[in-house]
Amino acid sequence: MDEASRIAIMKIVTLGTLPKPILWSVWDKFFPRRPHRSRRYLEAQLAYLFQKQAYDEMIAVMPQKRIKAGVKANPLQRQIKTN
Repeated sequence: MDEASRIAIMKIVTLGTLPKPILWSVWDKFFPRRPHRSRRYLEAQLAYLFQKQAYDEMIAVMPQKRIKAGVKANPLQRQIKTN
């Protein structure tokens, strides 16, 4: 597991323990408006955001060779090209 994934997991785990005012301050850092939703909605949206950030960082670091190798190894891609 890389560092970005570990940080995302730690952020997600702590969401449930944060007091609501602090949860709102975290929300305000990433979103322009506050929704009229439940705490569960806020936690789910922030958790998704943290996961997406970790995934985007992982993809940006991944060498282009591995990406190309992954596309070549995908059997569906081979079928599409041959048909």
